[in-house]
Amino acid sequence: MSAPVSHRLGVCMTMRSEEVLEILAGAGYDFVLIDCQHGAASEADVVTLVRRSAAAPAEIMVRVSSNSPALIGKVLDAGADGVIVPLVDTAAEARAAVAACRYRPAGDRSFGPIRADLPRTPAELEGRASCFVMIESAEGVANAVEIAAVEGLAGVLVGPGDLSISLGLDPIEGFTTDQIFEPLAAVRAACGRAGIATGVFAAAAADVARWTGQGVEMTIVGSDVGLLGAAAAQAVAAGRA
Repeated sequence: MSAPVSHRLGVCMTMRSEEVLEILAGAGYDFVLIDCQHGAASEADVVTLVRRSAAAPAEIMVRVSSNSPALIGKVLDAGADGVIVPLVDTAAEARAAVAACRYRPAGDRSFGPIRADLPRTPAELEGRASCFVMIESAEGVANAVEIAAVEGLAGVLVGPGDLSISLGLDPIEGFTTDQIFEPLAAVRAACGRAGIATGVFAAAAADVARWTGQGVEMTIVGSDVGLLGAAAAQAVAAGRA
């Protein structure tokens, strides 16, 4: 997936549920992010989850729990459309993430697609595997130009919470104030120079315009748990009334 022309909207899935994935993937989002870093699902669970979404109109991305070739290869073999690799601070770490998505001689991915409808040639499999990395620290921001320039990278996402902690700031306010606008602008400029996408995690749909106003092309808004909780609270309030 190359840098998008228009804004792309995604949602984070933290539950280990085929039914939830099917609902989210059909709700109109551009992509659903299965979160193996902070969610209940592991990379092994993705094998089962992604099969349920083979015909879904939304792309299925996976945030892996670490920058591991084995874990990245597993979710791509399962049929994920791409990976998001967290906590990338250097260009070397970004190159390792990209290499895990590419076969030899360009990378170190092992051949083994396991979903029946997947292509069977390395070139086709590589062509459908997007690699995004996350900048979540002051070190990552300082290295943003070198990270964004890594060949084969589709984009860089910023994590407002962890980046705020790295800067000595409140992580919750990273989502609701302008405290990371300056480092985000540095990342955005680096990605623009490299011709790749910039993305960010947002707490609520009301925040999307604030982030797009900062030039980001991808926003991951909320989660399945948050949406369910909000809908349940609204239903209870209406019922009590």
